[in-house]
Amino acid sequence: MSKPTILVGLDRDGTINVDPGFFGRDQKWRSQLELLPGVARGIELLTLNYFCNSVDLKLVVTSNQAGVARGYFGTARVEEVNSAIDALLIQQGGKIDNWQYCPYVSKGYAQKHGIDINSP
Repeated sequence: MSKPTILVGLDRDGTINVDPGFFGRDQKWRSQLELLPGVARGIELLTLNYFCNSVDLKLVVTSNQAGVARGYFGTARVEEVNSAIDALLIQQGGKIDNWQYCPYVSKGYAQKHGIDINSP
């Protein structure tokens, strides 16, 4: 019999990495990238399925990246930051199975700030 799959969702900014606000907006973001204390070890333990070997555990980062809709950076930057964080975690023994993000803002915010809500 196969193991049941458990999905663990983690936020990115302020949960995995230090977040000065809209991380990646600054062109020097690579030099500012810093994992929060204990995060790499915690993810490593989850990756190794340390807590429960009777399940197949999958780690997914699900992150709100409203800076894209606000024009602070593009989706390519979000993916660059995700890849850089992933590389740091892998170096320290952790592994994220999947990265997902939402690049939108609420309809009310968009209308108030003149963001075209009909664009792709």
